[in-house]
Amino acid sequence: MQLYNSGELRKACLSIGGTDWADDLQQEILLVLFEKPEAKILDAHSKGYLRFYVVRIIMNFYSSKTTGFYSKYRHLDETTPLDFDIHDDTVPKDDTAIEALEAAIDRMGQSAEFPYDQKLLKLHLQLKTKKKVSRATGIPYRTVCHNLDEIYKRLKDELVNN
Repeated sequence: MQLYNSGELRKACLSIGGTDWADDLQQEILLVLFEKPEAKILDAHSKGYLRFYVVRIIMNFYSSKTTGFYSKYRHLDETTPLDFDIHDDTVPKDDTAIEALEAAIDRMGQSAEFPYDQKLLKLHLQLKTKKKVSRATGIPYRTVCHNLDEIYKRLKDELVNN
């Protein structure tokens, strides 16, 4: 707890994970430390290598693709390039499908239940990544991910059912 209150953990997470990942990284590291046996943490502290141990955990969590942190947070930052350009004339277009999608997006904007979903979706289509949407809006990254996933599910359901 002393490590958390001193701000050293926050500084380490900021320097390793940057401003985008610091909060999530800090919370995950605290969970890992609380799961460790108290005797092990106290022993590392008494021998003077607790800071090194914590920094090593932070670096491993942030850089490894096999950690829970990666599967929970970082994989969402990856983007998949589109196979085609929508403005390319050689790609056949289904005008009815595009019109149905545009109509569904317009109805989403008029819905009182989800008032900002249309704007969030359009911003995501413009900026292309959830991280950029989070930075542009100030909405926490995990909230943006969750909301966009729900938006895409609702759009898919509406298009499939109509």
